[in-house]
Amino acid sequence: MTLYAIVLTEPNAEIYARIKSKYTTDRELYDRLSDTFYLVRSDGIYSEDIAVGVGIKGDNRIESANGAVFKLNGAYAGYAPQTLWEWLSLFLNSLEGISQGFEDTGSMFTGVS
Repeated sequence: MTLYAIVLTEPNAEIYARIKSKYTTDRELYDRLSDTFYLVRSDGIYSEDIAVGVGIKGDNRIESANGAVFKLNGAYAGYAPQTLWEWLSLFLNSLEGISQGFEDTGSMFTGVS
């Protein structure tokens, strides 16, 4: 599974609805960090496919939507709510053959792949 970041220049309810629709199955494959920043997990597609699917790009683009999709490499660090680190941990644990190191200092984690 690959991790992607969707970054919008301003909040857009229709893009959020598309993300929820496309990335909720038997488990949530997305995390909403703010009204303009989302993380999604997906297999076998490219950043452009996600941009088209959520309405940032393509024939079904939402006219008022401006943003970009970035493929992430799995390394991260920072200070954020515990739910973010748990969500990232689920993603990283789903990858085969990757050894993870975590430093727990309250709500601050550093993950390295």
